[in-house]
Amino acid sequence: MRTEKEESGMEHCPVCEKSVERTETPMDCALCGKRASPGRVCAEGHFVCDDCARLRDTLLAHATREGADRRNPVAILAGLMDEPDIPMHDPVHHILAPAALLAAYHRSGGAVNLSRGMTEVVRRGRRVPGGTCGFWGACGAAIGAGIFMSVITGTSPYSDSTWGLCNLATARCLEVMGALGGPRCCKRTSFLTVHTTALFVEEHLGVTMSLPEAIRCTHSSRNGECIKERCPFFGD
Repeated sequence: MRTEKEESGMEHCPVCEKSVERTETPMDCALCGKRASPGRVCAEGHFVCDDCARLRDTLLAHATREGADRRNPVAILAGLMDEPDIPMHDPVHHILAPAALLAAYHRSGGAVNLSRGMTEVVRRGRRVPGGTCGFWGACGAAIGAGIFMSVITGTSPYSDSTWGLCNLATARCLEVMGALGGPRCCKRTSFLTVHTTALFVEEHLGVTMSLPEAIRCTHSSRNGECIKERCPFFGD
């Protein structure tokens, strides 16, 4: 039987890094914002539900895993997509894309606190609802590019030049997605996001991540709305 520590995987608060205690009392999660139970809470009152704690731990595990492809955000993203509890379509992709970019950026020499950065990726990505691609005209994975850029540049609504960079990164991803058309595919838009944003980072920040010569999707058989040969990653 797994212990509580193994089950949650969290020893310190991801918000302030102070020690945490297990609680069954429903509280508002500091990451997803939802009222949930069970979870862990620190002395500062930051509560993190088990779902967010497990997700953050999974992201950090992939980010710190050894291997030749750790500078490759596409490879990291593919590994995250292959996790057994990741659905074909789900708002979690709004987190997976920026998380893969953050991990590869860190491994490629980018100056960022990986642990705190991943916390912000989860916190901000959790608040991007599903269906924004069709209902808002802004795919959540592309918004994830802006989240990633904001995290690594320390951008806020009051920033100057980096404010523009964050919006340009999102816009570039949306332009590439819009040119391909729909319907939705969380895998396609996530692959497009990490590839497009990695090139954007090299162009504007001078940090070069590793990218594959080709990207092949292995999830098309799971997607009843797959556009097949119209998708640059179709290979089934």
